[in-house]
Amino acid sequence: MFLKIKNVAKMFDEKNGVKEISLNVEKGEFITLLGPSGCGKTTLLNLIGGFLTVDSGEIILEGENIEQVPPEKRKVSTVFQNYALFSYYNVLDNVAYGLRYFRKLPKKEARRLAQDYLKMVGLEDYADYNISKLSGGQQQRVALARGLATNPKVLLLDEPLSNLDANLRAQMRCEIKELQRKYNITMIFVTHDQVEALSMSDRIVVMDKGCISQVGTPKEIYLSPANKYVASFVGSANYIEENDKCYLARPEDIEISKSVDGDFKIISMMFLGAHTDIIVEKENKRFEVSVLGNKIIDMEINDKVNLHVLNKTEIL
Repeated sequence: MFLKIKNVAKMFDEKNGVKEISLNVEKGEFITLLGPSGCGKTTLLNLIGGFLTVDSGEIILEGENIEQVPPEKRKVSTVFQNYALFSYYNVLDNVAYGLRYFRKLPKKEARRLAQDYLKMVGLEDYADYNISKLSGGQQQRVALARGLATNPKVLLLDEPLSNLDANLRAQMRCEIKELQRKYNITMIFVTHDQVEALSMSDRIVVMDKGCISQVGTPKEIYLSPANKYVASFVGSANYIEENDKCYLARPEDIEISKSVDGDFKIISMMFLGAHTDIIVEKENKRFEVSVLGNKIIDMEINDKVNLHVLNKTEIL
C-alpha cells in the first residue's frame, strides 16, 4: 500500500478532531476528503502533512512510518487555501523556492527547472510577473507548480478552489484533474463542495464528526450511500417510508406530471437552464424533483401534480 493511515486519532477536545481513522491510498490516486466545516477533514490533511502530531496511530508512506518526520522532510507537499505565495518574489522564483530550499538545488539550476514546472501548468510566459499581477486562477497554478516542484510523493490540497468564482472553479477542477492524470500524481483534496468531489475524485472519503462515514467511488457514494447523512450531504435526497423500510429517491429519479386531481401541489420552482428544481408538497410532506429541459414549460407554482418514482434505493 502506497499510503496507509492506521487508527490515527487527534482530538482537540471531546468533540473536535479525528477519531481512530484508517484509510489506504494507492499510488496515483485522487482522494477527496469531503464533509462540512468541523468534520475533521483539514485536521486529517494536516496530520498527513506533518503540521499536527497524532495522539495515536500510524501514518505510513511507502513502508516508512512518517509521523515523527517534520513537515519539511516529508515527501509531502501542501497547496493551501490562501496559496501562501511570496509577494516579493516573481512567479519563477516562487516555484524555484521549493527546489532551492527543499531539494537543495543551486539557484541557477532551480530557476531552470522551475520553468519546466511552470510549463506543466501553462504559465511559462508569466515567469517574470509579480504575483500581485496574476488572476486568482493563475495564482492557483503557481501554487500547484510550487507544490509539484518539491517532487512530493503525495500532494495535499486544502480547499484550493474556494476563493475562485464559479466559472474559474469549474475550469480549475478540469485542469487539476488533467494534471493529476497526466503525471500520475497522488493527490489528497479537501473540500466541502460535493460537485468538486464528484467530478474530480477516484474515491471520496465522506467525513462526519471526526469519523469516516463512507469511502467509495463517486458513483458508489451518490447511488449507494451508506446512510442518510451521506445521502443528504452528497446530492439532494427524498426519503420514502414503506413497510417499515426507508428508501432514497434522488430528485432526478422522480417523474412529475400535471393533473387537476394531483395529490401534490407545486410550492417552488427554480429554473436553472438545463434543468428546473421543483419542490412539491402534500400534507406537509415535501419532495424535490429535478426536471430536464422544457418538460415543465406548462407548469407553474400552485399547480396540482402527480409523482411517479422511477428508482429508489433502500437506505439505513
